[in-house]
Formats: sequence, C-alpha cells, structure tokens
Amino acid sequence: MPQIPLYNKGLGATGVTTGASLGPRASTGAFTGVGQELAKFGEVAGNIMRDFYDADKKAEAKSAIAQAENELTKEIDTHIKNDKTTNIEDFDKQYKKIIVDKKIKDISSKYKLRPIEQRALIARLGDISAGGQLKGRNEAYGKQEVIRGTSVNDKLVRLRSIMASLPKTHPEYIKANVDAVKEINESQKDGTIKYS
Repeated sequence: MPQIPLYNKGLGATGVTTGASLGPRASTGAFTGVGQELAKFGEVAGNIMRDFYDADKKAEAKSAIAQAENELTKEIDTHIKNDKTTNIEDFDKQYKKIIVDKKIKDISSKYKLRPIEQRALIARLGDISAGGQLKGRNEAYGKQEVIRGTSVNDKLVRLRSIMASLPKTHPEYIKANVDAVKEINESQKDGTIKYS
C-alpha cells in the first residue's frame, strides 16, 4: 500500500498534522481554472450566437429597406404620372400631403426592425422622396412651360391675323407688330419660344 508523504515530518513529539500538510500543495487556480475556461467558452459561444443573430437581423433589415425603396419609388412614379398640377408650389403641397406625410409613414410601418435600422429605413425613404420631389417639380415646371408656350403661340396667332387683315400703315397693325416682337423676345428669354 502506497504511503502518502507527510509534510512537517520530524517536528518532534507534537505529532500534529494539519490538513494542508497531507500532500503536495495545489494552488487555488488549479480548482478555479476549469470554471474560468468554461466561462470563457460560454462567453465565446454567446458572442458567436449574438453575431449570427445580428447578421440575420442586418440581412432582414437590408431586404426590408430594398423592398420599401421599391415600393416608395413605384408610389412616387405613379403620383408624378397622375399629377395634374402645373406649377411647382401646388405640386409641392400635393407631394408633401400624399407622399411625405402619408406614404413614407405607411411603408415604414410595415417593417418591424430594430430601432437603429428603422431610423435608417425612414432616412433612406426620405432621400428617395427628395429625389422624387425634384423629378416631380421638373415635370410640373415643364407642364407650366408648355402652357406658357401655348399661350404665347395663341397670342402670336391672334396678332398675326390682325396684321394680315390690315394695311402696314394702320395703327392697329403697327401696335400688333410691336406686341408680336415684344412677345417673341420675352418668350426667347424664358425658353417658351420652343412651344410657340
């Protein structure tokens, strides 16, 4: 039978042995090291799970943002196509009421994302909305330009018919000629001559 070596051997007749003197001394780290490694493993596993969860949520947010962008772009294009306003101020009022105040809110509320991703979604929709508004304003301005050009054209036709019916020395002919030249010069300056 093997014997356990005793420390404090030969201390005399006391014969007292303490619990610590029964064997080689092990540090407390030997007993806690396993628990610490297990805790580190749990932390690493938790980090991996969080990273996978985060990656899933980011992918979900990216997909949601792309779908929302497509939906808003379609709504903007439909609004611009059906818009009947002929000046920028009226277009801006309608656009703000229909697209900015209503559609962005409706579309963004469809997706349940984490708060930071929800804010990113709303910001992205706002950017798309701003681009759509600029496009719509250009369309409204173009319509307004066509209307002004048509008006100039109608006025020039009327002035030409007055001049065609009168002799060149007649005062109404002279006035119509001056008005026609003035109208042509103004429409050349603002670009509406191309619609005349």
